[in-house]
Amino acid sequence: MAHNTEKSYQDHLCDIYHGEEFGVVMFQTAADITKDKQVKEKLLVLKRLEEEVIRLLTPLAEKHGIAKASGSYLSRAKQTGQALGTNDWKKELKKMAKLVDGCIADYAAAVPLAPPEDQERIRFAVAHEGVIGQFIAKELAGQDEPLSPVTDFIAALHNIPPYSG
Repeated sequence: MAHNTEKSYQDHLCDIYHGEEFGVVMFQTAADITKDKQVKEKLLVLKRLEEEVIRLLTPLAEKHGIAKASGSYLSRAKQTGQALGTNDWKKELKKMAKLVDGCIADYAAAVPLAPPEDQERIRFAVAHEGVIGQFIAKELAGQDEPLSPVTDFIAALHNIPPYSG
């Protein structure tokens, strides 16, 4: 496997975009099968975050010819979502925390490779992974309003001007 620095910007963007599509399917699948109403609410907010990042990245994906994720890739997202929705919530969050850390590093590697007009949106993609990490940390610690970083970030995404690349 190539190191992140060996990948092209287009390869990184493809991974990021598909990762967000994966997240939407995973969170929706988990929300559909969980029996816990509070967990379901949290999953649906996380799904909304992923959808907002996709909205932010779609003009970049279109500009660079990135196709939608494959059905087999999204099937894996459904399997992951089934585990998230049926297994022990805290154990699954701990697994997700490790994935988020990896995503932050992978996504950040795209920033210096991106054309200047794409960099802000890629930075938001990196930051949203950090926001998911904040949610996980607050949720695992039993803190009040663990979704507040997520909902605040979603609100901030609506202030980004239209893409002009």
